[in-house]
Amino acid sequence: MSIRVFYCNLEGELWRRVVVKLHDTYAWTPCYCSAEESNKPEIMKQFPEVIFHDTFDAIRAIPPNELEDMRLEALDQQLLVELSYHESILLKMMDRMDTYGDSFTYPDRIRLYHFLIRYWMTVLKKIRPELIVFPSVPHTLYDYVVYILAQKLNIRTILFGLTSMDGYTLPMEKIDEPTLLQINYSDLLQDHAYSFELSETTKDYLNRLRGPDYSKAAPSFSADYAELVKEKGNQVRSRFYRSVQKASFIPRDFMIRLNASSSIKKTYWKKKGRSFENSVWTDKEYRRMMLREKYQRAEFEKYYRSLTDDYDPNVPFVYIALHYQPEQTTSPSGDMFVHQYLLVDLISKIIPDDWQIYVKEHYYQFVPNRSLGNRSRTYSFYDDLADMPNVKLVPIETAPWDLIDNCQCSASVTGTTGWESVVRGKPSLIFGHVWYRGCEGVFYTPNANLCKQAIDTIIGGYQVDYKKVQLFAHILEKIGCRGYSRMGKKDIKFALSMEENVNALSEAITKMFYERNNSEIDRVDANYDNRVLGS
Repeated sequence: MSIRVFYCNLEGELWRRVVVKLHDTYAWTPCYCSAEESNKPEIMKQFPEVIFHDTFDAIRAIPPNELEDMRLEALDQQLLVELSYHESILLKMMDRMDTYGDSFTYPDRIRLYHFLIRYWMTVLKKIRPELIVFPSVPHTLYDYVVYILAQKLNIRTILFGLTSMDGYTLPMEKIDEPTLLQINYSDLLQDHAYSFELSETTKDYLNRLRGPDYSKAAPSFSADYAELVKEKGNQVRSRFYRSVQKASFIPRDFMIRLNASSSIKKTYWKKKGRSFENSVWTDKEYRRMMLREKYQRAEFEKYYRSLTDDYDPNVPFVYIALHYQPEQTTSPSGDMFVHQYLLVDLISKIIPDDWQIYVKEHYYQFVPNRSLGNRSRTYSFYDDLADMPNVKLVPIETAPWDLIDNCQCSASVTGTTGWESVVRGKPSLIFGHVWYRGCEGVFYTPNANLCKQAIDTIIGGYQVDYKKVQLFAHILEKIGCRGYSRMGKKDIKFALSMEENVNALSEAITKMFYERNNSEIDRVDANYDNRVLGS
């Protein structure tokens, strides 16, 4: 069946091949495609009728040439009220464009928000796609606008959420609705009829998460951090690590200044005193800003460390792991809890008087060569946390397994810590939309009543049933897409060729689209007749 598809925010050769395969196999015709400019020649060669939109231009609210004179729809009160929930999320998402902390003011942000709504509402009505495909949860501003308007216009969407399990992504239609993983899991628990066998890969993965060595279980992005915490509490080692880390950048900083040129650097950063769409950066300006932000992160780290203290494992406590920001895991997946101090404050008002909250900053927030991290932190953010009477900040070197194993429960917006907790037998509170929501031991607590109920249940002696956690992992093996949906995420434990990965993504997309069109929500087609739970 031929359908018109909008491919939004594609990445590289992997997704170009997916587009071609879906066209050749199912006659799916791309009508609009946004991707980095380097992809344009190949895409236009294959599909000369498609409207191609450079990702950086899309973020900066610059239309493609063929639509630059398009008359945009007007906004009215009804539409703005209907979208008001998303307005806060989108304005916060713009932190990633704000270079000096005050270069992207509220008037600038609201102007961009209104333009994006007008532009994409007009485009979607003009091109009339029947499906919009996102390689990941939309979080680069314009793609989130496309997503929310698609819901309003009843246009189907398919997106891929990252999971913590080696090599699996999770296809879904909406960010905030139950996935097939959660639906199948809930059905099986209610039926009390399940028998399963985990793959050797998943067994190994879960065993590593339950083992004593964090470095063997840490996500790939935390490899350096895993080494940092390998020797628990070794502050001398951590100071040495930081000094070496900073010193290693001195020669590179010098070379950056020496080699900086006046050529144009492609970026979506907002320039102070310029409109967003006219914020053009030279290579020299860009590199200078990178240096400034690196040193700013170092100052934030220094300030954070001045407020920290070691934790006491003998005191009942909630372990709260902060997220790196700005990033998709909190914006948009965290909804209003993108403001993380809100969940800390909520929990602090509910826990018993003799409990403590230990908050640990995300390691990536202070990595010198990691851009943007300073844009979602302020000194007052740390002050507000430290001023709460039952809250303490702990050093980033504090071993995660120690905090999880000794806490009453963990809490985060959508963090990997929540999944690690239930695998290690500790309950977890989550406040956003995350792939493991609904799993045994995970309490979704976005309001005070649900949060209090969860804490009361935990105080009452609640114990995580590990076999039910294993069942959740098993269903992800059945429902999930075995592969990677983003080029930077292909460091998985089992090797896939490009062709295998293209086939996996294409199958996941078409399976979800056609089965839903047949008015059937897929259930796991495994044998659950045996009521003896296996492992």
